[in-house]
Amino acid sequence: MAAEDIAHFSRKVRSHLLRDGSAMLTDTGYAKESAHLPPNLREAVLSLMADLRATIPNDFGFTVSFEIRGLEVAVEYQDGNSGVALNHTAASSDAKL
Repeated sequence: MAAEDIAHFSRKVRSHLLRDGSAMLTDTGYAKESAHLPPNLREAVLSLMADLRATIPNDFGFTVSFEIRGLEVAVEYQDGNSGVALNHTAASSDAKL
């Protein structure tokens, strides 16, 4: 997917998510958080989140922010006591995501 396609997708999802007050989905709550999305967007979001969950080890949590310019992924290590933010980056291409 080209950068402009990712940005367009992100803006579409963002516009729906902001109706509930947040343009972010978490690795543990995304199914419920995305329940009100239109079916085509929901399917794409669920696929994206499943791909990220399959790629990111289970002892890490993540949050996806749907921004105007693209997606932002924040990854946190879950050590049982606290979460430590390791990195976040804006995704402008499939390879970067």
